[in-house]
Amino acid sequence: MICACVTLLLGCTPIEIQLEASVPRRGSGEFLVGAKKTDITPIPGYPMGGHAIGGRYGFGAMGPLHARALYLEDPEGTPLILVAMDVWGVSPGLRDRVVEHLQRSHGLTHISPAHVVLSASHTHHSSAAFATEISLNLGAGLSPSFSRVLFERYAARIARAIADAHDLRRPATLHHGAEPVFNYARNRSLTPFLDNPEAGKILDEHPFPPTCTLPVLPAGQAPVLPASCQAVDPRLRLLKFVDARDGGLIAAAVFANVHNTAMPNTTEFYHSDFFGLAANRVESTCEGDCVIGIFNGAEGDVSTTWRVQSLDAMHEAAATLEQAIEGLLSNSEATQLARGFDIRSGWFALNAASYLDAAGHQHQTAEQHVLGRSVLGGAEDGIVERFARRPGFGEGTKRKTPSADGHGHKKKSMLRSPERWMDPRAPVQLINVGGPTGFTLVSLPGEVTTVVGLRIKQAVASLGPSEDRILLMGLSNAYKGYFTTAEEYAHQAYEGGQTWWGAAQAGLLADRIGCLAREQYAERCEGSSEAPTASYQPGAVIEHGLHHRRLDPVMLTWARQSTDALIERGDGGSPRATIAWSFERPPPTWEVDGGAAAPIPRVHVERQVGPCRWEPLTVGGYPESDTFGRIVTLVAKVERRSWSWETRWIFAGQAPTAATLRLRSDGPDESTSCSTSFSLRGDEAKSLASAACTCAARDEVTL
Repeated sequence: MICACVTLLLGCTPIEIQLEASVPRRGSGEFLVGAKKTDITPIPGYPMGGHAIGGRYGFGAMGPLHARALYLEDPEGTPLILVAMDVWGVSPGLRDRVVEHLQRSHGLTHISPAHVVLSASHTHHSSAAFATEISLNLGAGLSPSFSRVLFERYAARIARAIADAHDLRRPATLHHGAEPVFNYARNRSLTPFLDNPEAGKILDEHPFPPTCTLPVLPAGQAPVLPASCQAVDPRLRLLKFVDARDGGLIAAAVFANVHNTAMPNTTEFYHSDFFGLAANRVESTCEGDCVIGIFNGAEGDVSTTWRVQSLDAMHEAAATLEQAIEGLLSNSEATQLARGFDIRSGWFALNAASYLDAAGHQHQTAEQHVLGRSVLGGAEDGIVERFARRPGFGEGTKRKTPSADGHGHKKKSMLRSPERWMDPRAPVQLINVGGPTGFTLVSLPGEVTTVVGLRIKQAVASLGPSEDRILLMGLSNAYKGYFTTAEEYAHQAYEGGQTWWGAAQAGLLADRIGCLAREQYAERCEGSSEAPTASYQPGAVIEHGLHHRRLDPVMLTWARQSTDALIERGDGGSPRATIAWSFERPPPTWEVDGGAAAPIPRVHVERQVGPCRWEPLTVGGYPESDTFGRIVTLVAKVERRSWSWETRWIFAGQAPTAATLRLRSDGPDESTSCSTSFSLRGDEAKSLASAACTCAARDEVTL
């Protein structure tokens, strides 16, 4: 790791991007929508992003990671692209590269960065190492790195998905819905929240839910109070896009406010957590192809209601979210679009910037971005044991006397970096869809807390739109840390320590977004123009993927042991009956140009239904496959001519005991691998050998 740090610090790998001014094109006179999703799963071996030094590497996957692209076009021809990505965060250089691909490779010259929102689901089990800021490549994952291959592959595949969605566009109608979802979200930072003047009103507006699952925390941590389930915005919001000709579902954009982190930081394989699992489930019930994009909102201080982070917690959260989405899809209301799209965008400096509050008091942000020591111990959703228990680290570590440099109560960590390693400018978009009767989308360059989200809505609503029709899209187009209120910041919990430019940072963001909402925003808002440069400095290339180097076999052994520990018992402590299967494949391909081959084999379970006839096994309404979080596949050995893989069928004990079953994986090169057939007897776990897939053609099985 030390060598990697030195290389990343000393090296320089600029990313140069050439964008052209967008060329407006004539509209069709109709509201058009198309949607497409694409697999963006990395090759095994990259550090995963989100848990920083408390995270692990990805040595396999539990289903694919996706980018889901929604292409919208108003009657005048103005485009709007919303992309929900199964990644921990995004950075501006990725959006610029995607737009460059769209303009040059796909001929979509009417698209500029202002028309595109790349939004992260914030799963902490996707790859790090693709940001266009050195600071993020240093701190997002366990090992500092930047992968040029991963960055370029993401950009190419996302651009292809957007281009395909564009080609699939057709006349559509817009529907909307909103409803509270109970026992789903809770405030993980209640004490700072309660110091906000809005806290009492929020608690009064959100009565105590019928049930409230509270976490079981390590000894020494203060218990979580039931009021945490009130101290959130529990409403799930949805925009549904329906084919105007046949009434079929094209896509839906779902807006949630919760950390997509039901799985623990000890996980050693890629997966999309409960956002991706819920989206996969809903998409599987569509009569035709549909795309369900889930966009995170004011989730900075919000966790889902797990007792302990676990596989079961992920499935429970996904089931709750799936049920809520299905309900909104069934009960949504049609929305008349009085106008086309009004897209306003700007880049605003978060450092050394000032604003006036409603009382006329001036506030100024810090000049340099700095982490607080409270960050090093991790948050409730990922304690870093080696720091959390040390005096002077962890949540609540702060200065007794506020500093005068804008950082206030923050006790600065020793992890400081030059400002050039983190661009202090933040991209923001304010997008109205449909005029006064439509909706206003706000892209946010990081993680905002519940009350900051409320204040941003108020800043926009005071100038026109109804608060209920303002939809926040956090973690979009950039990651500039957390945004906490001054009251929350003073506590220096994890969220306050991750607010990089001081106590005034969130107020500044709300002020600048409110400025964009004004009629003559371009003339009055400081920084309300596109970034003047398209050159980024992500640091030196350090390729961690297993296609570049062989990791120590001990690390792969640890990954298997960690995975077994995660899946062998449920939250109730009962052992699971799991099935293990080993097989070999040619080395996966991993082209920069975004080739279609998945780097990790996909696996599902089949049931014999007659002589030489096999069908996908379905349990509980869904096929037993990695798509639905039922199977994990890890790399076991990397060799020049072949890779060895190990699959765990996690919920084998739920399958019918009288059935004849087998595991199957279809390769991208027409190769097929199958396990020996078997029947379950009792609860004992089994290990299976591979066998030739007989009595079944590859095209008989479709998932």
